[in-house]
Amino acid sequence: MKRDQQLLVAAADLIERTGWTQGRWARRANGTGCRIASPAAARFDITGAFYRAAIDGGYAEKSRRAALDRISKVIGTGMFWNDRLPRRTGKATVIATLREAATL
Repeated sequence: MKRDQQLLVAAADLIERTGWTQGRWARRANGTGCRIASPAAARFDITGAFYRAAIDGGYAEKSRRAALDRISKVIGTGMFWNDRLPRRTGKATVIATLREAATL
């Protein structure tokens, strides 16, 4: 598995482990919480999980760009894609999307 694929799997694993959220509730990649939730209670959105996994795994810029290209092949260029997902199924959709992108 290439480094960019490993990064996508790591981001999916992070969301499975810590939870998923949207918008203003999202946890930032540096680990801090949003203004509303405490850092311990905050969960990641797709962007925060991706960058947190990149930081934790020491992934180079080249791997991050390649991984983002893989995600774009699955979801297109949809800005705020994560925030438009239904709350009940969003977590599963994000995890499945990251894992699908890792297989491309």
